[in-house]
Amino acid sequence: MRTKILPLCVLSLLMQGVAVSCLDDNEYTYSDEANIMSFSIGDIETVIINGDDTTTFVVEGEDVSFTIDQIGRRIYNNDSLPYQTDVRKVTTSINSTAQYITYILPDRNGEDSVCLWSSSDSLNMASPLSLTVYAPSGLYSRIYEVRLNVHQVDPDSLTWQKMEGTGYPGMQISGKQKAVCWEGRVFVFADKEPQVEVASTEDGRTWTPLVSLNGLDAKADYSSVLAFQGRLWLIAGNEVYSSFNGVDWRKEPVHATGLVAAFSHKLIAVDNGEFIEGVLSDGADLQWNRNGSPVPEHFPDGGYAFALSPLKTNYAIEQLILLGKEDDGAVDADSTVIWTSYSDDSRWIRYETESNHCPNLSDMGMISYDDALYVFGGKGRLDGEELEAFQYFYESRDDGLTWKPVEEHFMFPRELVGMAQSFSYVVDSEHYIWIMPSGNAVFWKGRLNRLGFDKTKE
Repeated sequence: MRTKILPLCVLSLLMQGVAVSCLDDNEYTYSDEANIMSFSIGDIETVIINGDDTTTFVVEGEDVSFTIDQIGRRIYNNDSLPYQTDVRKVTTSINSTAQYITYILPDRNGEDSVCLWSSSDSLNMASPLSLTVYAPSGLYSRIYEVRLNVHQVDPDSLTWQKMEGTGYPGMQISGKQKAVCWEGRVFVFADKEPQVEVASTEDGRTWTPLVSLNGLDAKADYSSVLAFQGRLWLIAGNEVYSSFNGVDWRKEPVHATGLVAAFSHKLIAVDNGEFIEGVLSDGADLQWNRNGSPVPEHFPDGGYAFALSPLKTNYAIEQLILLGKEDDGAVDADSTVIWTSYSDDSRWIRYETESNHCPNLSDMGMISYDDALYVFGGKGRLDGEELEAFQYFYESRDDGLTWKPVEEHFMFPRELVGMAQSFSYVVDSEHYIWIMPSGNAVFWKGRLNRLGFDKTKE
């Protein structure tokens, strides 16, 4: 129930009457304080009707906390309410020093009415609400702006930016490429002749030109590049090289045919059918160990992609999930086999599942993102079905054991679907997914909306 104040002079007279009161020769002086001390809302039920589908959800008011800025006289919730929350009928609870609180209520004729606030009122908070707090003395008042923030975008959807006119050198890359995010920059290594070339950027808006790698005795394997302990690493002519800038390289005292993956404290390589490990020593160089562990049968022999995360049951142990190209005769054209290893164990385990397989895609990539694993890539197959390039992200929430396509929200931009070119990809420190195609002057950056929400803002 709303109580209208008509005319405003009624309120003025009412407040003046409480300024000083005499009873039995005792004088009472009323406070000049006009502050809101706490603010909260009641539960909000939202009903969304989409064709024949009806969705209902409830925001519990006790879970919504409000900040009161007494200097700026603003009240707001830092954590926005869920996307599409209906805030047109919201009950409020206010603890204040006030004698009365009023608010403005627009009516259907476009004229405003001044109403006394009551905790039983259902207020339309789709736009900021102005509350006027009157001190008990009637001499002072303060106006607070109350803003109920609601997410304006679906927090669980990917939003993509098409990056044009940045100098991205994709038109100069006709073949394969690989990207690495390292030391706050994105490096793209292009498989060109006679030597692999590299370009880099800090934010994707300006790029360095493509230049050939220096200091190598043979052509680099572009696909072997990875970052580990403040350096970039690659294979060239069965030798291991490292770099502090991505352009100039030095030879390491170890032979290897491939770089597989990296834990936080050790780099995994293969040579002559066995694993070798580069482990941090007291100095700046790695201590390379040949522990004699044989490479398992059908272990991938290239095209490695890996994701690293703490083991859920023991955060002191890291789990590494790996995919790659298997040797001839072991390839299952309808799926990709996933391997896993742990930081405290040199053994590798091959996942065997009867269903929910990982698809087999060309130029296949894998990322760890928002507590899940995702694979994606060019054309491919899964359980006898032909797959279009960039048709879906395939998601795993059990550390790579089972996979399923994501058919809503977490999707590629339409321009990428069916794209035939090779590409590279990275995830940067701000949770942006970069997709950079060859033979193209543009690339795409996408981020899950809620990973970009800044909770310090209203």
